[in-house]
Amino acid sequence: PTSTTTETITGKGQEFEFKAETQQLLDIVIRSVYTDKEIYVRELISNASDALEKRRHLEMTMPDKWGPEADDEPPCIKVDVNSDTRQFVITDTGLGMTKE
Repeated sequence: PTSTTTETITGKGQEFEFKAETQQLLDIVIRSVYTDKEIYVRELISNASDALEKRRHLEMTMPDKWGPEADDEPPCIKVDVNSDTRQFVITDTGLGMTKE
């Protein structure tokens, strides 16, 4: 099965590389935790929920900078399923991580 990922990124992006030891540890964690598909899906939805919480927090604490615009989508997490391709897509309207 193939998957496609689309994400809207605003601002400058920056890539970081892990040290070899850290990368090996991450590989072990990924293999042990994310081989169970149910746990993986729960983690993705949890991450989307965290992104919504970040959005809510910034809208409340910094309304001049992060206040909702008239055309903003309301906070939500969507799970779309395509039974023909046996894929599902999880999207959210939250805010992702930044370097800070």
